[in-house]
Amino acid sequence: MTRILETLALGVVAALALFVSILDLAGALDGVDWLKNRVAVLTLLAVGAVLTHLTIIHWTSQRELDDALKAATEEIREAVHGIVFRELEGASEYWEYAAERIGRARSSVDDVTWGEVASSQVSAETKRAYKLYRRRIGAICTGRGRNTRLVYREMMSFPDGYRLGRARDLLNDAYPNYHLRYFDFDHDGMPPLLQFFVIDRKEVLLSVQSKTAFDNKYISIVSPRLAEVMCEFFELAWRDGIVLKDARGPRFEIFAELEARFPIVHQ
Repeated sequence: MTRILETLALGVVAALALFVSILDLAGALDGVDWLKNRVAVLTLLAVGAVLTHLTIIHWTSQRELDDALKAATEEIREAVHGIVFRELEGASEYWEYAAERIGRARSSVDDVTWGEVASSQVSAETKRAYKLYRRRIGAICTGRGRNTRLVYREMMSFPDGYRLGRARDLLNDAYPNYHLRYFDFDHDGMPPLLQFFVIDRKEVLLSVQSKTAFDNKYISIVSPRLAEVMCEFFELAWRDGIVLKDARGPRFEIFAELEARFPIVHQ
């Protein structure tokens, strides 16, 4: 508002100076000696004031523009600071990478394994990498060595007996750091569900599993901010999950009910 008023005031000054100059050219000021003798000075003052104002506006506008650009740059830099994005080529590379990152975990792994199981168009290499990933879970959940304080939590759903068999391998007291909950829902008609890991609340591994392996997407993002959001989602879902294994041990009676519905398929 201040700048607008300043601009209007200077516009009036410039208009008056122009009006006085026109009157002088027309001879209308010949009888007004005190004004006639100062027309040139007044005009120069008006022009100088306008030019000075325009210069200040340009300088401050440029400065404000520079400040705005710097602020935006800082916000972008702050938003992406420390982010590392990596797209993994396929399922085998994803599970091998997951096994590696899980093996390096220090404090926590939150693992979401739900939705339909990809049981077709899976290569032998992918099966080997997936088994490596499941074995690595067991290796870090023994509660021994540097993994004493590590907590591994997994949420599952069971559309059939394939994933049930994978869960069964970790349902014993040899893996005290492993905790499992599941969700019981009808998988028919469900869209592909996002599966993910959050490792040490810093790195997020994402996989979009489709019915055909060729459409799957696998991504790793190192971002504490994203990890925090995914952890919050995990916590909310975890509260509603049905316990299959926690600090008090496995719930074999519940697992038996699931096994009666979906006989275990070993791969």
